[in-house]
Amino acid sequence: MTLYSRDTVSIDEDHRFVTSQISNCIASDQYIPEFFESSIAVELHYNKIEKENSIATISDVKKYPTRVYNAATAAKYRVFMSSFPKLSTLYCVVDNTLYMWPFNNGENPEVITADGNIITTVTYGIPEPKIFNKNPTYVILIATDRTIKIVPAKPFQIYKDEASQMKISTIFVSSYISSKGEIFLCSDTGEVYLVKYKDTKSTQEAPGLKLKPLISPLWFIPMANLLKNPRRTTSMAVDDTHNYFAFLVGKTIRFYKYQNEHLYYLSKEKIDYSGNITNIEAIPISDSLLSHFVAFSTNGDRFFFGTFPGLYRNPDEIHLRRTLPAPEVFQGHTLISGSFSHGMSSFLFKDMFAILHPNSNPHHMQSHLVEDLVTIPLSPDCLSFFRSEHIYKGQNTSMFHNEYLWQHIVQPTPGFLQCADGYRIVNFKLPVDNLNDLLQEYKGNFTDPIREWMFSNAAGGEACAASIILAGRSPELQRWALHTMHQFTKLNNQRYERFLGNLSHVTMGFIVRIERLLTPIWRSTLFTKFVKKSDNSKMKWIINPIFNELPSNTIENFRDIFKLGDDYMRLRRSSIEANDPDMQKEVDEETTNIYRIYTYVSSIIETLKFMQIIKTLKTSVIDGTIQIVSEAARMRLTILDFGDENKYSIFDALREFAASLFSCKDGPSRGDRFSMKLARECPFFFSEAASLIKQAIEDLKSARYKQTVISQPIIERCIDTFVKYADQIPQQNLQEITDIFTSLQDYKAIVDISLARAELIDPTHLALTWYKSDRSSTQSRETAAFDKRYECYVPLLKLSDVPDAFEKMLESNDETFHVVLYSYILQEKDEDSKEKLLSVSTPYLVSFLEEKYPDLLYLYNARHHDYATAAARLMELAKSKSNDIDIEKRIQYLRKVTTYARASRMSTVYTEAIDLLHPAEIQRDLFQGKASNELLSNQQLFDSCLAENRFDLILRLLPFLTIAGNANKMSVVSLMWSRFFEQNQGLSLLELKRKVLAIARSSESGTKEILEPSILIPLLEDTKLIHGGEMLWAVKVLDEMKSPLSNALAFYNSALANTEITQSQRTGFLAAIKYLLQKGATLRGRDKNFQDRDLLNL
Repeated sequence: MTLYSRDTVSIDEDHRFVTSQISNCIASDQYIPEFFESSIAVELHYNKIEKENSIATISDVKKYPTRVYNAATAAKYRVFMSSFPKLSTLYCVVDNTLYMWPFNNGENPEVITADGNIITTVTYGIPEPKIFNKNPTYVILIATDRTIKIVPAKPFQIYKDEASQMKISTIFVSSYISSKGEIFLCSDTGEVYLVKYKDTKSTQEAPGLKLKPLISPLWFIPMANLLKNPRRTTSMAVDDTHNYFAFLVGKTIRFYKYQNEHLYYLSKEKIDYSGNITNIEAIPISDSLLSHFVAFSTNGDRFFFGTFPGLYRNPDEIHLRRTLPAPEVFQGHTLISGSFSHGMSSFLFKDMFAILHPNSNPHHMQSHLVEDLVTIPLSPDCLSFFRSEHIYKGQNTSMFHNEYLWQHIVQPTPGFLQCADGYRIVNFKLPVDNLNDLLQEYKGNFTDPIREWMFSNAAGGEACAASIILAGRSPELQRWALHTMHQFTKLNNQRYERFLGNLSHVTMGFIVRIERLLTPIWRSTLFTKFVKKSDNSKMKWIINPIFNELPSNTIENFRDIFKLGDDYMRLRRSSIEANDPDMQKEVDEETTNIYRIYTYVSSIIETLKFMQIIKTLKTSVIDGTIQIVSEAARMRLTILDFGDENKYSIFDALREFAASLFSCKDGPSRGDRFSMKLARECPFFFSEAASLIKQAIEDLKSARYKQTVISQPIIERCIDTFVKYADQIPQQNLQEITDIFTSLQDYKAIVDISLARAELIDPTHLALTWYKSDRSSTQSRETAAFDKRYECYVPLLKLSDVPDAFEKMLESNDETFHVVLYSYILQEKDEDSKEKLLSVSTPYLVSFLEEKYPDLLYLYNARHHDYATAAARLMELAKSKSNDIDIEKRIQYLRKVTTYARASRMSTVYTEAIDLLHPAEIQRDLFQGKASNELLSNQQLFDSCLAENRFDLILRLLPFLTIAGNANKMSVVSLMWSRFFEQNQGLSLLELKRKVLAIARSSESGTKEILEPSILIPLLEDTKLIHGGEMLWAVKVLDEMKSPLSNALAFYNSALANTEITQSQRTGFLAAIKYLLQKGATLRGRDKNFQDRDLLNL
């Protein structure tokens, strides 16, 4: 169900209905008190939780990077671990060295070594603008006993070369970087400084540093007391929203306010307590409006400090607001440090870790405060605990007064427990996580524990809202969560809540889900004034920065509501019993309300997308447009909050703003890329084609089901409408239209609509221009055009296997589409599809193959029976200098060349292929396992073989090698065979025979020089004697090598004339002669050096 199925009047009514319900929820949430501020006199109780994983889970020990661990174990002075959350980085201080590594990869930590013996404090934050050359997003401050160092950084990138450094004579123990980039340092003696950057003459130099004193030790502690009993400042905390500073000195906390680069004293509080205070932390305004700091004592007591509006002359005075005593279980344990974040407190003792978690339902009134207590025993090697803040810490909203509210927009940040042998990650649970645990435990069955959880959290639609969160996490959880909501609705006799608009729990759950997602912007205007520091008089309207702080998945969360609502209503309708009109009425009412929610959510999605789109416009265009809209629209957009229930709705005002954009000086033009994107992605704000498309879809559905003779003209009219307004068809409707025409097997309609959509989106063919140019990623407009066209082609690509659809696609004259289609088939489809493509003829296929797939051109030619061109193309590829073609591929090409050359009677090409093929095979064998792509010349190959002592390969290559003079060539052959036998003399006769025959077989197509018997026989006979081989081993090997046997007979005959041979050798030679004669060898008129009886006597 989407916006386009309802008329304008219905849309406005739906908007007012949902807006009213959300406003009720917002008002209800505003009454949810801060847990610790509900009443000063309310008693606090602790509830010991035995099942600690209902509050948090603690991981197994994760090892430090090896380099960090080795350094830490060898530390002399200090080891401390913490994190830079926005850099997604953990860090560890070891003496004077800072190690940093990403959360998910610690193999190669970044190392910064500071000048000094020990790093005393480390922090990070945003930099002051226009200070560093690299425009870093963050800076890291490192203070030692000798220096302070500021290192610019970005996530996963540290710019050490731009670091600023200065020498100091003060030991700083605390540091802080404000949201404006101001850097504060506090020393152990109470001195407080503001770090300032010096102007540098050269832009290549790192900026210099200087310290501006804000508090001197004489102001902080009377000198007499300081000399008599030196108390050290151990902790500094900063409330960045109010610019409040707190300094812990012994048991006294002093409060200041920072303004205009000065610290103004506010008040001090001395804690009357026998123990010590371990640390003090700031409480963000999102968590508490009045409490600004919390201090922890060594036994676990908590002291909350804040302002008292109307009680003191100075409204900024800070005093103790509440003391919360430690639970009894803390007795006997000594606190190392405490932390306060997301409304809960964490305690690290020497032998125990504890969490105090507020136990409060936002809709239940409580007579006393209850905190759930979880204690986890630890080995004494745990050193510290830290947890980062959430992204909305600076917002003054009740959202973070209760986790039921904020679980919809952010996940709880993890904590890190530092131990001697590693660190543990503490993941904190939300109510939705506890429901998830129950569903996982009972596999989605609606058991008693799940039923009890749903009923205990039913008020205000919280249970169903949590179920909706869970349903968006995975398909399995979606089934379980929707089933749970459905069963809960059937069992709950009190389905409607009067104080929440008399709506069902499920409807209220969807309303609450939407309300919580919108809470960060609900009390904000869409546009706000921006003042340049350089010129205070020039104020321009800009998009409210709060829209940049929305979680990246906000739009996706809203989109989930459509699917979840549809699936839930399907369950509801399936459960309606026959003849139950009350149930039918109830389901109908719920369906109507869900559809109202759909309409509103569609508008919200488009609003958020609209704000994203206009962010690309110049500030002057946005400011100019605000100036020319009507007074009512300007008030709605710049003065009234997003959620204000003004008669002039936020959506009407944005529609006027969108139309006015094109009348603004320097604004976009109708028909340009911006306006088309706006019309395509935000048709609700201006789209004259929406109603026509909607009607055409309805007509198409009706015609499909009737399937009569008169249906065809209706379908044709629908196709004309879709083609005309193809670029304005919403994506979900486009898929629906494609499905309908697929069922009708009207593939031409799908092709026409998809290609028309692409043409309307990119009428100037920027995509094709980009494709035909250098395809630079910097050409954002052209790249985007290609991407958008590709999206239009996706439905066609899915149909490329359908013969009728494929035939229609090939008739297109959209060259960009042809490029995309060919790429898709050749990259994604099977061999049959590729062969089908290469068998067709189109105006674009050959040029595409020439550029993108030149190695397939020969297949195209072969499929079209042009074997001569196929052979020529393959020969060109085989001989090319490209490094993209490896030697094995070249060998395959040469083999195919021989086939195509024979088929086309190209004897010259065939001979050339053969002459290249055998050396190529030798090259492959030589460089097997190594990079070798380009064909080497025969001489280069010979040199490479010789360098590697591959005499076997040289012998295979010699028939193709040009050597001047036959005598010279025979000398080379003789030398190579001699080297070969020397190299392989350790082999057995069988192994040696195999290698010799391999050389002979690979050389069959070459000349016979390497098989010359006069060279081989002495080597073979000597090898036989050395290894004690059988008498005829040498001559039989020679025979198998296909050496000229008559030449062999002549050699053995002449050898008998040698008077120095032994009787044994003479007998062997005669046996060889007899063997050769039996094989048909002849002496061809030469004198015999043996008698026939000699042979008979053998």
